[in-house]
Amino acid sequence: MSAILARPKSLREVVEEHLCQKIISGQWTEGYRLPAISELSVDLNVSQTTIREAIQRLCSAGMLDVHQGLGTFVKPVPGWLRSRPEAWKFFLREQAILEIIEAREMLEVQIAGLAATRRTDQEVDDLKISLEKLKNAIDQDAPDYDKVDLALHENIWKASHNKTVLQMMLAVYGQLEEVIRIVAMNTVDMKKIFNLHVKVVEAISNGNPEDARSCMQDHFDSIREDLLLAAKQITNGKEQSI
Repeated sequence: MSAILARPKSLREVVEEHLCQKIISGQWTEGYRLPAISELSVDLNVSQTTIREAIQRLCSAGMLDVHQGLGTFVKPVPGWLRSRPEAWKFFLREQAILEIIEAREMLEVQIAGLAATRRTDQEVDDLKISLEKLKNAIDQDAPDYDKVDLALHENIWKASHNKTVLQMMLAVYGQLEEVIRIVAMNTVDMKKIFNLHVKVVEAISNGNPEDARSCMQDHFDSIREDLLLAAKQITNGKEQSI
């Protein structure tokens, strides 16, 4: 590997880009064990601290996995992300992730209110089934948690009976899956997240739009708080050492 050239970015961002390109390009495939931090430090001509920070960021983005005593390994890369190699940059930045959450919040808080007003009995049953699947996914630490979580939200969108809103949300489905996965990876108390979902579903089922909006707002406040805390820990180097 050749040394990284000086660029108008932080060294950590440059290292992230270098490592991520290895993954996105397929040069480092799923399960590949990364070179030791000391080796990467020499090859890229940066400090070991910078390498650790970059690796931690890629772990938070779901691209790498650290196994203590064994090393750092490449995780599966979603097909939609591999087909859009520029997209990884989006998910490495806390602000970008927070902007997606903000956009979801503006829509989904109001969607929850509409769903509480317009949901059918069948849609209430579907929400309860989705809630049970979410509980099982959390209890079993299921790898497809993001899909189960998003399926519940999709049922809420459908219960709003607003086709335009549904089309808008489905248009960014892939990005939402990735953000939900990153949120889950940086959430300490998944039971808290589940209980917030329970309150949203209960409010919708009871036909209470004000409570539904309030509970959905609480949900987004919680995940934003978790992400900001995780970002602060990474920035301050308080995360578990690699």
